[in-house]
Amino acid sequence: MRKWMTGLVAISLGLTAIGCDGSEDETEPLPATRVENVPADPTTGHDPVTGAPIGATGRYTFYDLSSNRIILDRDDDDRSDSTSMGWDIAFQSSNIIVNSPATGGGSGGIQVLDSDFDAVAQAPESGYSTSTVGLESSSDLAWGVYNDATMVVFPLDGKTLVLKTADGKYAKLRIVSYYKDAPAVPDVFVDQARYITFEFVYQPDGSRNLADG
Repeated sequence: MRKWMTGLVAISLGLTAIGCDGSEDETEPLPATRVENVPADPTTGHDPVTGAPIGATGRYTFYDLSSNRIILDRDDDDRSDSTSMGWDIAFQSSNIIVNSPATGGGSGGIQVLDSDFDAVAQAPESGYSTSTVGLESSSDLAWGVYNDATMVVFPLDGKTLVLKTADGKYAKLRIVSYYKDAPAVPDVFVDQARYITFEFVYQPDGSRNLADG
């Protein structure tokens, strides 16, 4: 009887160990972070005759995902950080670039997936570009579109940007709004454009796991 009980305990412990190993192999969900009102070269007004935006500098604002902060604002006169490894993604108007050999000192890349943000659980192994991501009419890599009737720029549904960061880590990102304070229904005569609100998930361990919880 004692031998039978000993064997049963051993089997039980073995199953417990297997269960523990299995749980350790499961990937933990990552937190999604929301970033509001990143200045993407905002304008100071419009030409009263032509309606063209005025006051823009043509400069990007550079953002580091690992530290979740602006590295270089478009107002900063010293632009030396733009060629460093310190940033991952940058915004200017509707244009988005990543820190790649074509744009800075990093090894990054980007692609746009036709998938909802929450559905992207793993970064693709290949397919990354160093091109600029923009609006549907101006880029094959599009995050948004300009509506001629309302003159509003809005994010395309079901689009997720997946990045290789400057140091080869992975992240996913979706644009929430192009307008300051992310109004639900932007009014171009009231809401200031070129202030990007976005959500992202950053994977610090170097794996391609991007499941968020």
